[in-house]
Amino acid sequence: MQVHLRVLQNTVEQFIMSFVAQLIFCTWLDASQMTLIPIVVVLFVVGRFLFWIGYLIPMYNRTYRALGIPPTWMPTGGMLIFSIYNLLITTFVYA
Repeated sequence: MQVHLRVLQNTVEQFIMSFVAQLIFCTWLDASQMTLIPIVVVLFVVGRFLFWIGYLIPMYNRTYRALGIPPTWMPTGGMLIFSIYNLLITTFVYA
């Protein structure tokens, strides 16, 4: 039971970061580029399942847990980097 609570707590934390990043990311996209959002959501769900399964494997669980971190965090980080880049470009180049 303790494992499931840890996974749930981490998933809620990751979801909040991903959701905020998606909201900010959407402000910079055209209508044709909005197809990236479902791809990001699928990567998030797959990453969370891999993380959960890695937690359930009793031996070497840190190694298996690590498989779920990149599909969860890399899209979130990429969206934030893209958004910050566009914010800086529009602020300093077009000002």
